Amino acid sequence: MLEDILLDDVAQRKISVFNQLLVTADGTYSVHYFEQFTDFSYARLNSLFAEIHNDLMEKQGMELLTDQGKVHIDLSKLRDIPYSQFLFRKSLPYRFLLATILEKSYTIEHF
Repeated sequence: MLEDILLDDVAQRKISVFNQLLVTADGTYSVHYFEQFTDFSYARLNSLFAEIHNDLMEKQGMELLTDQGKVHIDLSKLRDIPYSQFLFRKSLPYRFLLATILEKSYTIEHF
């Protein structure tokens, strides 16, 4: 429920794909491999993996994609990443709610 309020569709899709990574064995996989587990097209998955890769680089300095564009899974590292929290904190609704809580008389016009 909180995800529905604070996260846009793209962020919700990224969480869905990230959760799929967490149930996949360590190794290197093609993007096509994940098509069988999701309702996303190859192009959508490729885009989501690129965005997740960028998020992980920003948050942890961790690369998800290899130079060949394959998905490299290291569960020992992925399990330690609070990815949902990261996406919540980046979301516009979360930042607005936080600002209104921390700032007296803060309105949407200020945001």
